[in-house]
Amino acid sequence: MTRLKQVTWAVPVTLGALVVALVLAVVVARKERQSPPSVAPQVSVRQQTTSTQAASFDTYATYGAGLTHVVPSPVASLRPTLGDQWRELGHTTGRLLVSPSGTRSRYFEIGLVAFAPQRSARLEVLTSTEQRGLSPVDSRVPEVLNFGPFLASRHGRTGVAFTSVQPHSANIGASLVLSPLQAEYLAPVCPLELLTLKDTTLLECENGPTRTKAA
Repeated sequence: MTRLKQVTWAVPVTLGALVVALVLAVVVARKERQSPPSVAPQVSVRQQTTSTQAASFDTYATYGAGLTHVVPSPVASLRPTLGDQWRELGHTTGRLLVSPSGTRSRYFEIGLVAFAPQRSARLEVLTSTEQRGLSPVDSRVPEVLNFGPFLASRHGRTGVAFTSVQPHSANIGASLVLSPLQAEYLAPVCPLELLTLKDTTLLECENGPTRTKAA
């Protein structure tokens, strides 16, 4: 993950809300695995999003080689939130172009759910701006993953490469199934010790970008 010395970057409200919904969905999915077959799975109210919202996640991405195989969602309880068109990441690198939403800034973050149907693996991310991310994906457990902050491309869309690697080496790992992703620009926020009061409504960061208006 990229480390910033003086300026941290806040996750947008919409991406944060997605993470909350996905965490709740994952809890439901794990309970579903432990329940007897005769027990109907309980779906959280937060998962009752429209199909339009689920389909809109992929508007942030243009999929290329290695991510063209569309498969059904491997987790039934996540279908209301993320739809039923996931992508299989096999034994080759999957490539895509990402167009983050929100107010353009220097950094962005990617959020998605990864599922390892056979064996545990790690999902490695490499961007065209030479930023890297790595996260474990346990077998048969849906993992909510957030990668970033990543440096955004100056030319709009940023290239992203996904690779499955083994848990304890850099060798190619087991196949993964990836949900539709969401990408958003991160808003700059200053640490409190760097804030100076410029007037009654605005706080400005010394040697850094302007923060949002004070409450």
